[in-house]
Amino acid sequence: MKKRIAVFLILVLSLTNSGCWNRVEIEDLAVVLLIGLDKAKEEGKVRITVQLARPEEMVGGTAEGGRVTKKAVWVTASTGDSICDAQQNLAMHVSRELFWAHTRAIIIGEELAREGIAPVIDFVDRRRDLRRRMGIVVVRGEARELLEAEPGLEKTSGQVYSGLLVRLFRHSKAAVSDLRDIYEMLTSRGIHPTTSSIELVELKDEKNTKKQPKLTGTAVFRDDKLIGWLDEAETRGFLFLKGKKVTGIFTVKCPVCEEKNVSIMSTRSSTSIKPQLVDGELTLAVQIKAEGDVLEQMCRDDLSRPEIIGALNQRFAQAIKAEVIAALNKAQRNYQVDIFGFGQAVNRKFPKLWQKIEYKWDEEFPELPVKISIEAKIRRLGMISGPTTKP
Repeated sequence: MKKRIAVFLILVLSLTNSGCWNRVEIEDLAVVLLIGLDKAKEEGKVRITVQLARPEEMVGGTAEGGRVTKKAVWVTASTGDSICDAQQNLAMHVSRELFWAHTRAIIIGEELAREGIAPVIDFVDRRRDLRRRMGIVVVRGEARELLEAEPGLEKTSGQVYSGLLVRLFRHSKAAVSDLRDIYEMLTSRGIHPTTSSIELVELKDEKNTKKQPKLTGTAVFRDDKLIGWLDEAETRGFLFLKGKKVTGIFTVKCPVCEEKNVSIMSTRSSTSIKPQLVDGELTLAVQIKAEGDVLEQMCRDDLSRPEIIGALNQRFAQAIKAEVIAALNKAQRNYQVDIFGFGQAVNRKFPKLWQKIEYKWDEEFPELPVKISIEAKIRRLGMISGPTTKP
């Protein structure tokens, strides 16, 4: 009897379970890899460009003899009075349901970024089908042009972008922020937003010239409006001041032979930021510690000697300090915005003082005295300790 009741209940439950009533078959989906946003030519309108995957070409995409039959992606665009309106207009000429969950990044055109990215962040952050860890990048030019660029080694420029992100740790010459980072910086006092910049650079060979994406440098904002850029060296200095781990090659002069260089790979770093009150005046003490390995020497000297190692440590520290000061000067003198989060450090150390100055921090920051001290040490000389030629 109990078994019959159990079977009856299972049958009833299976009949009442409706399942996924709004499901869409995978072959009816158009997977969005990249989103590009630009200011449209029409006044007051915005253009959205999407890079859509062609699944059959992503897997194979070659015919007899290895000839590619179709591109791995299809790029299309539409305009509207808002981002949401432009996105809805895409449905008028895309035959499949757009699937946004695999979007790898949003590329914002320079002109639109200068008008303000708050509408972009608002649009994206309200959606449930876009990841919060998705990168937000500003392109020097138009986003559509970048999405249409030839991908080079990869099948899509979305894969190119992902590969560049993975390898950022090798050089620290770009500062990428995702959606969550941008939202926090936009809604917090004591810091202005930054994110990576990307541009198309020309690569020439014997036959033709192609443009390839290059992820480098930093886009600087005042509130939500783009106001300028940091170059590669300034970006590394910026990352040191942000307390990020900084890696990459620092080239210094050999202590014995000034005409030759020594290349040092920064492998580890840490930053301490301490707000201080000196005679009632707010100052900031920044202490940076870095370690590195010698990867190449062009001189013939034995770098393992203590006096040479000591001199190299000093030159390593000077190279780091030059980039840090360059980033600090650009922020204080040129842009006059706190992109390092110094205001947040003041709030943590002196909350009562911060309550008095937080609304005028943009006026206080350019005049803030910042004392920078660098301690750099070379840990390894590589597999050999001396030169590869006779001294």
